[in-house]
Amino acid sequence: MNNKQLKAIKSHIMKTGGATLSPRGLYITLMTRGYMVSVKGYELKTSIEKLDKRTLERYQKIAHSKGAYVGLWLDKGVLYVDISKNIMQLNTALSMAKVNEQLAIYDNAKGDSIYLQ
Repeated sequence: MNNKQLKAIKSHIMKTGGATLSPRGLYITLMTRGYMVSVKGYELKTSIEKLDKRTLERYQKIAHSKGAYVGLWLDKGVLYVDISKNIMQLNTALSMAKVNEQLAIYDNAKGDSIYLQ
């Protein structure tokens, strides 16, 4: 990862509110199907300014080892970084989210969150 790529990721997050990064190369991946579910134990709260190459590269290694993606989303000035899996079936995604103690999943097709409670 170089500074240009980090700057592009940050710019994308600022414009869209988040990003899904592929574990191979940390490229922005536009998902149009399935549901993104975070994996418990890999959540990080930071700021867009503090997001650095080292953090993304560490998350990239974890995502690659788990067959998952690096998820980033910005909410009220807080940047959340996590490891997310793309699950095709809604019921499976909701069950996995409960097991992983998540508050919500992300519907890729609709571009919206589905809250568990």
